[in-house]
This record gives sequence, structure tokens and C-alpha cells, in this order.
Amino acid sequence: MALLVIVCLPSLMILIYNYRRQKSFWTSNIVIILLSVVIGSIQFCTVISLSLAALIALRIIISSPENHLKLIAVSIITVIVFYYVSVTLSSADIDCHEGWTTPIILLASMIVILYQFWHVYQEYIGYETRAHQAVGRLSTMVSVINKLTRFIPPQVWEPIVKSDSPVTVANKRAKLTIMFSDIVGFTELSDSLSADNLADILNTYMHCMTLIANKHGAVLDKFIGDGMVFFW
Repeated sequence: MALLVIVCLPSLMILIYNYRRQKSFWTSNIVIILLSVVIGSIQFCTVISLSLAALIALRIIISSPENHLKLIAVSIITVIVFYYVSVTLSSADIDCHEGWTTPIILLASMIVILYQFWHVYQEYIGYETRAHQAVGRLSTMVSVINKLTRFIPPQVWEPIVKSDSPVTVANKRAKLTIMFSDIVGFTELSDSLSADNLADILNTYMHCMTLIANKHGAVLDKFIGDGMVFFW
């Protein structure tokens, strides 16, 4: 009966209070102190001590990394203190192998550990699923952006991609600087050249002008024959 009271009551408190709460330092600290008190009070009964030590180890593992050493120190000190308190108050050894108390504690500890790992595994599956969905959305976004960059000037699509706010289409009045560029004497030139040579000249001219416009932040609006219209 004494073993049942010493072990089962704190263990019941732990099971009720323990693994459904946030993994804060103080929650973990209270749980580990309760487990360590039980270990110290039963004077290192092997099976029960190992079961509760496994619960302590599990709680430390799922806690924040910066709290690991603190929780380990708390558990060791509490075990030692309550071991000497229990030895001082009662010199009689407790038989840990009588009755069903030890198997029940072992079974309860295994159930808690398995449940916790199942819960962690479910969270991992959820994170993995969301990660795959995020990768799919990112791939779609990259594909759309690559297509946009072929047809829309950088001055238009870059603010849309970089901005976290919703994009709306609205009209507004603005002052623009407009530049019109063409080849002087293009009509006479086209009469004296073959179509292939004329196409090479146009491609070279438009390519060079587009590079210059992009360098100065202009938006290429349209091509009009040999002419090009830019605006800022």
C-alpha cells in the first residue's frame, strides 16, 4: 500500500498534468521534479526507476535545447535529496516486486512514451505534407514568374513579386518621360538591302537599344516598324 501511495499518486498527477501541456521550462521542470521525487522515494527500485527515468529522458528530449542541462541537474539533485530523505525516514527496504504496482507503472510509462512518439510522428507527417505543398506552390510561382519575365518589363513584375501586399489594378494620373527612337533614312535603306540583311540590322539595333533602356530603368512600351517607344 505504501508503494502504491508513493508511486501511483505522483504518477497519476504526472499523467494528468504532463503531456498535453505546452513544453515550457516550468511545465517540464514540475514534471521532472515529480518523477524524480518518486524515484528517490522508492530508493532506486530498478524497474520503476528505469520506467520513470525514461519519462524524464523523454521530457528532456522534447524540451527546448537550452533547458536540457537545467532539467538534468534538477532531476539528479531531486533524486538524491529524496533518496536520502526516504532512507532517513524509513530504514526498511521496499519490496518493489510485490503485487501489480511495478508492472502497472512500467506499462503506463511505455504507453506514455509510445503516445508521445506517435504524437511527434503525426506532427512530422503534417510538417512534411505542408512542406511538399509549399514546394509545389513555389515551383508554380517560379514557373509563372519565368513566363511573366518574358513578356512584362522588370519595372512591372518586380514590385509584384517582391511585395507582400495584395496587388490591385487602378488608374492614376502620372507624369511620364517618353522617348521615341528610330533609324534615320530607314525607308531608303530598306530599298537597297535584302530582307536578311535588313532583319540583321533591325535585330542588332533593337537589341542594343533595349540594353541601354534597361540600364537606365526605362520601360519598353512598343515597337513601331523600325521605331521603339520607351517611357520612365
